[in-house]
Amino acid sequence: MSAGKGDGDILDIERHVFRTERIGAAELFRLPMRASAVYVTGSFVEKVRNAGLRGVSFAHVWTSAEK
Repeated sequence: MSAGKGDGDILDIERHVFRTERIGAAELFRLPMRASAVYVTGSFVEKVRNAGLRGVSFAHVWTSAEK
């Protein structure tokens, strides 16, 4: 993660690592910052695909198997 000029703003995330105990049962979540992307779980992606929804895309950024 790269920070701005001492202001604490995050400019870039090089590698995502999430605390599963903080995410809990949430299927959608954001980081506690203004311009956070919306993150979703694999089960959410599966539900969207099974529902046949179109016009939605997902980028894989992390798996709970990663340490």
